[in-house]
Amino acid sequence: MPRTDVLDRILARAAHELGPVVEKAQLSRASFTLGQMETSLLVALKNLAVFILSELCGLGQKRHQRRVRGHHDVGDGKHWLPFKGFRWTSILTVFGRLRFRRAYYHSGNPKDSRWPRDEELGLAPGQIWSAGLQDHADYLATVTGSYQEAEKALKKVLGVEVHYKQIQRDCL
Repeated sequence: MPRTDVLDRILARAAHELGPVVEKAQLSRASFTLGQMETSLLVALKNLAVFILSELCGLGQKRHQRRVRGHHDVGDGKHWLPFKGFRWTSILTVFGRLRFRRAYYHSGNPKDSRWPRDEELGLAPGQIWSAGLQDHADYLATVTGSYQEAEKALKKVLGVEVHYKQIQRDCL
């Protein structure tokens, strides 16, 4: 996909997210306080960040290989996995939940499957949150001394909801 297409979509989304904030600031200067501007801008920037991450994670997914090499630890490691289709995934980040499509490869003999884009992004199979969010959660659990307090702090500071049990599992 050409770079300009991605940038054009990102810029269009930026205008969509930031336009209302700018309009409100221009039209109602007396009733749009700095605190309200900060809150509105933070929401718009988080929405824009999730959109950009989704675009970047999904780059190149319209094209795919017909097959990829299987895992080296399955069978003799010389088998090939055929393309089965595109599947959506959802992952929680410091900006919020993002979704993107990626190619899926699977074989029944030997039983093996791969998500090459997940591997490129450094995502482990079944990973539900980003490394950046894990770092924040681990840090907050350490600083506050409590998984429940870390959960509350993530929600208050980042606006992201992670159950304290998930933070506990990650820390342990």
